[in-house]
Amino acid sequence: MSQPEENHPHLHLMEHANVIPALQRIEAPPVAVLRYRSVDHPQGVIAGQAPATLCGVSYLIVDFGRELVGFLDITASADKPVEMVVTYGESIEEACDTTCDCDKCCWFHLPEDKHAVSTTAPANYRHEGRRAFRYVHIRLEQPEARLRLHSLRFTLVHYPVQERGAFWSSDARINQIWDLCRYTTKLCMQTFYEDGIKRDGLLWVSDYRQQFLSNWTPFGDAALARRSLVMFAASQMSNGFIPACAAAAGGHQHNDGGHHYPEGVSYMPGIPFTFGTAKCLLVHYSSDYLSCLLDYVLHTGDAALLEIVWPTVERLLAAHETYVYEDNKNFVTEWNGWRSLGTLLAQVITGLRAGARLASLHGDAAVGARCAALADKLQQRLWNEHFDNAAGYFTDAPGASANGVGGMHVNTFAVISGAVDRARGRQIIEKAIAAGARQGEWSGVRMWQHAGEFEVGLADVALAGMRKFWGFMLDHGATTGWESSDLKPDGNWRKPLISRCHGWGGTACHLLSRYVLGVKPTAPGFGRVSLMPQLGDLQWAEGVVPTPRGDIRIELDAKTGGKAIVPSGIAVEQSGGLEIVKA
Repeated sequence: MSQPEENHPHLHLMEHANVIPALQRIEAPPVAVLRYRSVDHPQGVIAGQAPATLCGVSYLIVDFGRELVGFLDITASADKPVEMVVTYGESIEEACDTTCDCDKCCWFHLPEDKHAVSTTAPANYRHEGRRAFRYVHIRLEQPEARLRLHSLRFTLVHYPVQERGAFWSSDARINQIWDLCRYTTKLCMQTFYEDGIKRDGLLWVSDYRQQFLSNWTPFGDAALARRSLVMFAASQMSNGFIPACAAAAGGHQHNDGGHHYPEGVSYMPGIPFTFGTAKCLLVHYSSDYLSCLLDYVLHTGDAALLEIVWPTVERLLAAHETYVYEDNKNFVTEWNGWRSLGTLLAQVITGLRAGARLASLHGDAAVGARCAALADKLQQRLWNEHFDNAAGYFTDAPGASANGVGGMHVNTFAVISGAVDRARGRQIIEKAIAAGARQGEWSGVRMWQHAGEFEVGLADVALAGMRKFWGFMLDHGATTGWESSDLKPDGNWRKPLISRCHGWGGTACHLLSRYVLGVKPTAPGFGRVSLMPQLGDLQWAEGVVPTPRGDIRIELDAKTGGKAIVPSGIAVEQSGGLEIVKA
């Protein structure tokens, strides 16, 4: 038996994985030459006329106008053999950084391709594996040499989505954020939901959850989600926990552990097996699988998936029932070792509440009772150990203040978990903000922070935070959402190790649909919905939300109210003051 099978005894579940469509391939031409040295006719690679000729020690930097993932073909020729060196970057600085060691990281390095060009007739040169970038840096390091570049052609590759949903509002910046996040989500949809197209090319549980929710509004796709959920179940470890990523069941794009993906990521040595990523345990990611399943069933109506994965759910619950929740290495909630035990408890409670709801849908009262019992126990602990009665907010560590190690995440997730009602939750979050609670830097953390603010009716606060966070990315040239940002002009987000097209960087799509438009499925397949829009400081907003029963259209106006056009097969349990028009 191989090592993956020993650690992951349920790989046979992959026989239930659905087949997804072939990836879409689209030509994406370069748009501009940004810099060059010792190059004749540099614009030739853009105009497609006379070739750009690199003369001696020289370089050419080309901008493709937006983040891309796929394959670069370079047509080149030379009268004498030369070496063409190609580097890539999600930023110009990254493309030009020929000495970067990524903080001496042992598992990631920026790709550098070297092509031996020796033909006088134009020939095609392509790298091994795929690349993700916006900028390409082509250089020649041999004096006296000459290299002719006849063309650059890029093939963009992603899952074949349908553009079904939409969002518009009175705020141009919010609309830009929607577009940024929609494109981010699309690029990270490959043969599964990848966390990042440059780094890491892995299927992570909690990343997936945010990506699926962000996919739903613009694309409404279910097939890729179903396959990803089966991959998680197949990756379940012998101890019952779901590992943080589904690499064991194929949720990776790497040439490690005897695998070879000719169109995968070729520059992350040791990932995912040598360095143990495939069996990494993050306890809150494991419990999040229950939330992933509930989200999927409510949005798609595909309750049949529960028949396949229910034994997975039972094993997972048993693992959580025996686990000791303490400050250890099995969870992380932000960079730099900032682990919030309070947030861990709130996240696990969230998953267990989802498990209880799933058990009700599946008709398993015993599992539902066990989920509820453990959630109640952890919720009592959250209040007893992490709520500062004097300050009026939750803390990361027992007794810690928000001015010390405390963050917004524990407070907003306490709301999301149901541990606190809306009215008191609003008071708690307002007090945490006033106390200077730490704001999330990870985009994934930021999504739940703003979701919690929306949940208690602080739409103005949430929208202002979104403008600041994703607006910073836009102001610094982003065409896709980043993995993280500390909102500093020369901050950590500039490091090459940071992914600038990360799935959870696209989560504003979900926030705008779920909270501004106010559309929330409350029964499988949108059989029933709650419509509770929050315009905040927006003057108006409109949007389309896909459902299996037809699209819901929302039209909101701060002065005149609004209406919802709802397919006849969908029941509305809360209207939020909207005029309901049945389609």
